[in-house]
Amino acid sequence: MKLNIRNLGILLIILLTGFFNVNFVTAQPTCIDSIKVVGNHAPPYRIIENDSFSGIYFDIMKEIGKRVEVKIVFKEQPFKRALKLMEYGRADIMLGPNRKPEREVYMVYTGAMVGRAAKVFYVHPESPAIQQYDDLKGKRVLTHRGKIYFDKFDKDDMIEKVIVNSYDQAIKMIAKKRADVVIMPEKEGTDNCYRRKTDYFSDTCQ
Repeated sequence: MKLNIRNLGILLIILLTGFFNVNFVTAQPTCIDSIKVVGNHAPPYRIIENDSFSGIYFDIMKEIGKRVEVKIVFKEQPFKRALKLMEYGRADIMLGPNRKPEREVYMVYTGAMVGRAAKVFYVHPESPAIQQYDDLKGKRVLTHRGKIYFDKFDKDDMIEKVIVNSYDQAIKMIAKKRADVVIMPEKEGTDNCYRRKTDYFSDTCQ
């Protein structure tokens, strides 16, 4: 079965009404008989274990594939690399990237989406919690490569930001006190702390 990718976007909106709204992004229109979905490991949204793909976003995509009778091909890619594949037309769908004008040049955002996830500052349990934005001054703050958070933080050149390739790496650096703070989506932070059976302060949400 061949399906126009723009028509798929419409189907996504209709089908997702039954369970979740999620931010789906499709490449420019083309006729297809399979869909290449790219993304990184980001529990609980995207869980990749060996060749198994699960989690909120991937499970929804599997169900959509069944309903429209189209083969779904999942490919693990670092977040920034996934964006590049979308830009170059080498992937069809990316699940979860926030809307930005520069991304809308090469991706079509469907109307099916959730609000932007709350971003939380996590610190080592023995360190003072980040209770207000000014507490970030003088801190080394870990950020995920290719991701955006909120305007004030993203545009603030006075904060020392250290880019890492994954939130797992960031949490390990915090645990070893090699950095002061990591900013990450709240659900991903909760998942990381649960899996490590530890608790990091997360007092400030944005």
